[in-house]
Amino acid sequence: MYDLIIRNGYIIDGSGNPGFHADLAVRDGRIAAIGSRLPEDAKAEIDAKGHVVAPGFVDSHSHDDIIVENMPEKDVAALKSQIEGIDHVDTVLWYDSVADLSMPMEMLPAKIYDAFNRENCTLMAVFFDSGMSEDGTLDAIRAIRKTANKQCFISGMSAMVIDLKDLCEAEEPIDLSEPTAAQAEEPLTGESEAVTEQTWSFSLKS
Repeated sequence: MYDLIIRNGYIIDGSGNPGFHADLAVRDGRIAAIGSRLPEDAKAEIDAKGHVVAPGFVDSHSHDDIIVENMPEKDVAALKSQIEGIDHVDTVLWYDSVADLSMPMEMLPAKIYDAFNRENCTLMAVFFDSGMSEDGTLDAIRAIRKTANKQCFISGMSAMVIDLKDLCEAEEPIDLSEPTAAQAEEPLTGESEAVTEQTWSFSLKS
């Protein structure tokens, strides 16, 4: 007997192959079977009709979202293909992961349509093969930003990490450590004297 059967879902397995409708069975926390009309011998069932089921490939690795504004569907599909070719990008989910582009988006079930679209924007979910702040993920974010244009916005923790990292690295480091005894005894000459006088003058005025 299975612990759980998820029925009537639209299966996307992360292989890049087209999705398909099927039931999915779970036993002991693992996928035990995928197929149409699985036997009804499970402790619990979920009807996933109208929902996407993505078993086994959406894991604890990081993911960010790309919001694309005012871009034709064929151009979004081309951008998705480019992003899929970037190192450390594991999977990119968008509308064409669920249905063929020849089918109008409006024909999707409302819940799936709303997951990808809002007014004049569409969303792609990008999954990476490394952790949120690992170098591989941050390099991939940089490459995605170079590939995407001004109509694209990247949101997510990895994008925030790289923005904060770049901001910190752009700041000039300030040495606030106390001078050593040897440094304190060294005579000040030339540029060092000028800097010291400027600093002393500033200190008096403040």
